[in-house]
Amino acid sequence: MKNPPEQPIELDKYVTLSISPLRATISINPSCLAENVKPTQASLLSYLERKGIVHGVKPDVLENIVQNRLYDATVVIAEGTEATAGNDASVTFEMDLSKDLRPSLRKDSTVDFREVQSIKLVAIGQKIARRTPPTMGTEGKTVTGEAIAAIPGKDVKLPAGRNTTVSEGGIFLLAAKDGSVSFDGVLMHVVDMLEIPADINFGVGNIKYSGDVVIKGNVLPGFTVEAEGSVTIRGEVESASIISRNGTVTIEKGLIGKGDASVYGKKGIYLAFAQEAILVTDGQLTVDKYFLNCDITCEALLEGQPGASLLGGQAKVYSRVDLGSIGNEKGIKTLVSIIDTEEEAKKKKIVELTALEKDLARQLEPVRTQLSSKASIFKSAGDLVTERHKAELKKWLDTYNEMATKLKYVQASIVEARRSMGAPKNHDGYITGQKTIFPGTEITYFGISAAIKVPLQGKKLILKNGVITEG
Repeated sequence: MKNPPEQPIELDKYVTLSISPLRATISINPSCLAENVKPTQASLLSYLERKGIVHGVKPDVLENIVQNRLYDATVVIAEGTEATAGNDASVTFEMDLSKDLRPSLRKDSTVDFREVQSIKLVAIGQKIARRTPPTMGTEGKTVTGEAIAAIPGKDVKLPAGRNTTVSEGGIFLLAAKDGSVSFDGVLMHVVDMLEIPADINFGVGNIKYSGDVVIKGNVLPGFTVEAEGSVTIRGEVESASIISRNGTVTIEKGLIGKGDASVYGKKGIYLAFAQEAILVTDGQLTVDKYFLNCDITCEALLEGQPGASLLGGQAKVYSRVDLGSIGNEKGIKTLVSIIDTEEEAKKKKIVELTALEKDLARQLEPVRTQLSSKASIFKSAGDLVTERHKAELKKWLDTYNEMATKLKYVQASIVEARRSMGAPKNHDGYITGQKTIFPGTEITYFGISAAIKVPLQGKKLILKNGVITEG
């Protein structure tokens, strides 16, 4: 026979219930015992349900109250679930903008500390930064079963600066053009011009950049600055290499070398002064003070400030030299040549062809020896010659004929190149010393040379009727 269901116990006048959204407590008055009312776990659960306490109830605590008669004590019998906050959105860089202090390893296993890289280049469409969206968090619940709204994380925007764009969905910051990444502490930019605020040293490393470069400090010995655009150096350069492949080079405080400094500026070079350096440009080379023992190749050699001088070394110029003075009163040897670009190209071609001629002749000699040896064997073998012997001899003969034909072609090309060269009788180029061209200076027009024997003041030298003369 089944036991009858437990009858509900009236507990209202014995129980004090305190309810807050996240906690419920009860206190049972011990007077219930005097009236023979004994709370049970089931009666307490029923009581709480009638009062709306439906979430987070602690059955084990209720059982403890009943078993140990915890009357006249305030006990927590239900706890709600707190809502949790979502994660805030965050932005992370897709590239390391800090200095990479790992030097490169040379082929001989030594370390080149100049190759430390800190410049970050990007291509159009490349990812610069990533935004991780905020999360919503989780919903909570009161002890009476009511929902507590989740707390969403805070959102942030991508640091979109100049020449950047935000991807669809707002996840990535993309480069809108090729350039270098600049971060001003708030926004990220992509810029054509790379600006270095200090010296080029081991903390920065060699620079290789696809746009213009501005260096506010100096370039220290042994370092290289290479750019597709123009290079501007506010300080000085010492025993370093500066290259502008499609722009100009400006060195505001001058260049000091020991035969180990070089500058190439496709469209032009400007410097305060230069000492013991190689300077090459297809445009104008301008100096404010002096060139000392430099090796110069340029379209025009000009003074930026009156009185600029060329002292020692050699200058090969395509059109004109216009300086304050050339050489000095001590007779320092100074070579100045007016050259023709086409003639120079022919000379270079002859040098290259001559080197190729020597190389082909060297390669042909062992082939000639092998062919002679195979022919002797072939001849002595008589009727014993096999098809293999014939094929081998033909292979060497074909190789010899091919190489000999190349050699003859190169030799003919050298003869033709030399035949096409010849010094003109007249040329538009000129050499001027606004103040003085000193003895010790040697002037050359296409192999026609004249040594300056006495000081020439304010003279312009030209080539006329095959003779260097005053113009």
